[in-house]
Order: sequence, then C-alpha cells, then structure tokens
Amino acid sequence: MRPQSVLEVLDSGFVLVRSKPWLLFSIVAVFNVPVAVLAAYLRRDSFSFDNRFLLGDPTVTTGSLGVDGAATTIGYMAGSLIQTIAAVAIGLVVTGWYSDRDPDVGSVLAAVARRIHWVLIAWLLVHVIEILGLVGLVIGSLLMAVLMVVVAPVIAVEGAGPLTAIKRSVGLVRGRYAPALGFFIFSGMIAAILGALLGGLPTVVGLLLGVDGGWVLVAIGSMISGIVSTSFLAAATVAFYFDLRVRREGIDLHLAMLDRFPT
Repeated sequence: MRPQSVLEVLDSGFVLVRSKPWLLFSIVAVFNVPVAVLAAYLRRDSFSFDNRFLLGDPTVTTGSLGVDGAATTIGYMAGSLIQTIAAVAIGLVVTGWYSDRDPDVGSVLAAVARRIHWVLIAWLLVHVIEILGLVGLVIGSLLMAVLMVVVAPVIAVEGAGPLTAIKRSVGLVRGRYAPALGFFIFSGMIAAILGALLGGLPTVVGLLLGVDGGWVLVAIGSMISGIVSTSFLAAATVAFYFDLRVRREGIDLHLAMLDRFPT
C-alpha cells in the first residue's frame, strides 16, 4: 500500500481480480446473472434484426433492431446498482485480506446483506444528486459523480451510513479531483472495452438469430461482459479509495505501525 498514479490504480484493479478471480466473479455473478437473464428475456421481442437481409433475400430490403427505451433505462439503473453492490462486496474482501482473513463467498454476501439498506439508500441519494447536477448540464452531473466515486468502499470498509459515506467520499476526493476525474473516465472506458470484447461475439450471434432464441445468447454475452467488467471496475474503485486514504491520511503508515507494534 503506497501512493499510486491513476494508471497504477487501474492496474491494481486487475491485480485484485487476478488474485482471486473465482471468488470475485462468483460474488458479482450472484447479482449480475439474474438481471442479465431477465433483461434479455424481457427484450426478446426487440431482437428483430432480420438476418435474411444479410443473405441477399430480395424480399427483404431493410433490417431493424427494435430498442425499448424503458427496458434500456431499467437495465442501466440495475447495472449501476449492481456496480455499487459489487464495490461494497469487494471492499469487504480487501478489508478481510488486510486483516489476515480470507473471506469466502457466503461470508461476503452475508456482510453485504447486513449493509444492503444503507447501500440502496446511498445509491439512490447519489443518483438524485447527479440528476440535480444536471442543472449545470452534463458538467454538473459529472462533477457530482466524480466527487462520490468512492461512496461504496466507504460503506464497506468504514461501515458508514449513506449520508456519512457521501460526505466522506466528497472529503477524500475534493483535494484530488483531477486524478479522480482521470480515474472515473479511464476506468469506465476500460470496463466498457472489456465488456465489448468479452460479450460482443455471443451478443452479435444472438442478434443475428433474432427472435428465435437469440435472447439466450444475448443474455450469455451480457453475463460474461457484466461479471468481468463489473469485477474490474469495483476492484479498481476500492484500490482508488485506499490510494486516497494513503495520500490524505497516511493509512499505509498506520497499518505498518500496527504490523510492527501489534497491540
């Protein structure tokens, strides 16, 4: 644990995932898989791309992909909530490691369940604040989102309630806003690229199959991309939280003292 650049923090996200991939993937899958399957099933009639167009069928002149705006919005909000829960869960895992414990899936999920009411309230408050930030157009919403980027790790590691977690996140980020903005942008880009690369093929094949069972492959693609990208983004967020505490509070020195002079 030491001060890190934004690129090093992002790499730490990959390191955390690689250290216990099946543990982290299993935790995220508990929340991601049901949502991915339900979302793909509810939108199954929207996969109306007619693949006969690609085969040169003269009776088909156009193809279309129906998009359900409501389903897309619900899917986005569900994904955002899962991302918050995942960051709390991985924060609990990392805290356990620093305490010389090796949490398993069951113990982490039980710990998340004990905090779930605070997680839901904090997630709702954060999005309300971001919506209010739209008064300043996109820049205002982005400003608010960056300031609250480590709310979930604060809930996990410090056991804070929603309002305390939001104020704590703002306090940690405020003096490091430029690096936080860089982390926010680049971590989101990496997660999006991971999702596209890992889930792209099943999704494309599913869309080509259309309504004849294509939604199943779309769900598989969504599960694969969601589990991996969510795990990375949550792990990187936890790493960034600890980096902020190292720089602003010297938590690395505190832990080193406890290790050298245990009480």
